[in-house]
Amino acid sequence: MLRTIIFLFTMTFFISLSAQDSHQKIDLNVNKSYSGSFHSQMQQGVYNNKDGTITVVEVGGTGFVSLKKLKKRADKTMSEHAKRNNLEYKFISETQRKMSVGVFPKVSRTYQIINTDGSKFMTKEMAIEKIKEYNELLKLNVITQEEYDSVTKKFKKILLEN
Repeated sequence: MLRTIIFLFTMTFFISLSAQDSHQKIDLNVNKSYSGSFHSQMQQGVYNNKDGTITVVEVGGTGFVSLKKLKKRADKTMSEHAKRNNLEYKFISETQRKMSVGVFPKVSRTYQIINTDGSKFMTKEMAIEKIKEYNELLKLNVITQEEYDSVTKKFKKILLEN
């Protein structure tokens, strides 16, 4: 009986160990549709959230990796990514998953991308959405044409950049 229990536990451990790939890297330009919580679906890698934030996910290769070590690894990964892409950033939030039977520890850290002048980073998609927002306000006569022109000037500049 004891041998059977030990055998089953050992097999469960090895099956769960072989089922997880802790070295998978995800392309930043891939836009996948996930069911459930976005952070729970993320594998290890760097994710562009398309809203001026980047999420770095680190997963422990064994159950013996501490969350503190994964947090440091995520910070280092973000630092290297920012240096490669000439970005500045600040930490926003973190989610953690502790190790349990068959589940490796995981840390997801989200960073806000900021411009060199300290303003919030904005993608072209975000600029288009903001222009649409202000255009709707203009159509509803909530703002004047002059206000619209002054506010959307910075968004148009972002759109016309290379």
